[in-house]
Amino acid sequence: MTRRLLAAFVSFIVLPVGCADEPPAPSGCKEGNTIGDVCAGVPNDPVCAEEYCTESVACAEIIEVNSGAAFGEAVGRAQAGTCIALATGSYGAVILPQGVSLLGKGADFVTIAGIETGGPGVTVRGVSITSGSLTVRDGDTAFLMSRVVDSLEDGITAGTSSSVTIDASEVRNAKRYGVSAFDVVGLTINNSIIHGKEAGGGPGVWAQCSGGCGCTGSTNVSLSNVKLVGNQVVGLSLVGATATLHNVEVKNTTVGGNFEAGGGISASGCSQVTATQLSIVDNADFGMLLDDSSLDVDGLKVSGNLRGLWMQKIGLTRPGWKAVVRNGELTGNLGIGVGVAEDSVGVEILQTTISETKTIALPVLVNGVSAGAQNVGDGLTWKDESAVLLDNVTVMSSDRASVLIDGGVGSGSSIAKLVLSGGDEALGIIQQNFDAGAGDMQPTVVDSPSITVSMEEVHGVPDNIAIPPTI
Repeated sequence: MTRRLLAAFVSFIVLPVGCADEPPAPSGCKEGNTIGDVCAGVPNDPVCAEEYCTESVACAEIIEVNSGAAFGEAVGRAQAGTCIALATGSYGAVILPQGVSLLGKGADFVTIAGIETGGPGVTVRGVSITSGSLTVRDGDTAFLMSRVVDSLEDGITAGTSSSVTIDASEVRNAKRYGVSAFDVVGLTINNSIIHGKEAGGGPGVWAQCSGGCGCTGSTNVSLSNVKLVGNQVVGLSLVGATATLHNVEVKNTTVGGNFEAGGGISASGCSQVTATQLSIVDNADFGMLLDDSSLDVDGLKVSGNLRGLWMQKIGLTRPGWKAVVRNGELTGNLGIGVGVAEDSVGVEILQTTISETKTIALPVLVNGVSAGAQNVGDGLTWKDESAVLLDNVTVMSSDRASVLIDGGVGSGSSIAKLVLSGGDEALGIIQQNFDAGAGDMQPTVVDSPSITVSMEEVHGVPDNIAIPPTI
């Protein structure tokens, strides 16, 4: 349904995170929680052996709590450095004072209605939050190792100028954002899962500097061993952010309530993204959209998306910024394997395979004019005089076109050691709408098939992609 619609329209204390200095290794990984060879999410076993979970924790004071009334009293007298240790059970919502830590035996044992920080230096570990949210107020710092389920708002909110670390955690079924981080100083997510609602949810993680390309501060984002599954609108959105991603999987994003987007990762507004072992699979819309941002990725896997990797306006606002893809595998995407558009510069695709791009109806331009939808199944679309370097790239088993260049290319463009196979040998490299008299340029070709040049338009050209909206 989704793809048919798109086709038609397209601190004081030192506190270890577990009972020791590192999170305990799970005894077994729950189904669906693996990312590569790593198990993410809350630990299967209790994070501590004792009921009150206080061993191996450095605290100035420990208050043991076993009832709602005792919980309220403990919070009322807690000072910076206090650890509140909760017995198994359910507790009401709480605002944690500055420097106070909240310790539970594990997310399967301790439930809290909602948590909000009341100052910096807060740690929350080994609890579940149900229906409510985990909110880090503006300017606060927090370390979180917990589960948030069925939130009626955002699962975790990182306030303006806050710095938040989320480790060995899960956010499931949030009504809005799984994790929202607008104008934060830092957001770090490790070994965690953000899983969306089946209906009526929102993006998985949204990190944004509100000024976009005009940001005066820095929004730093780090995701390592993170799985973003079944979210809506977009799995991960980065706007004006500096992001490092490692072993991240974005999967099964669906469209929003008004049929917006449905993409895997969107990086826009002069974001800078460095990534390794990045997997983007089976999203309803694009796999990855890079808009006026930079990318350096090694080990990119993009498959089963409606358009795989689309890069546009690269270097527009920040001259010299590049988009570099190394050791990529883009396979089984619909419509487009890789697209480069809107006068992008500094795009390099190296040691990469683009294969089995399947046909689907997409919005296209015919002779530069919007012309509804046409069937498209192109390995590589290269348009708008973008400057691209292809080196050791294989394009194979494309349904419509192998490499389609529309018009001239940007200065310095080259194709080296390009291999066409699986039927793409017959499709060849096409450079259409080419007018040498108007100054159109061709890429330099080395150890690659020759280019078939046409002054006419052979195929309608896929339209560009809109940046996903906030909700």
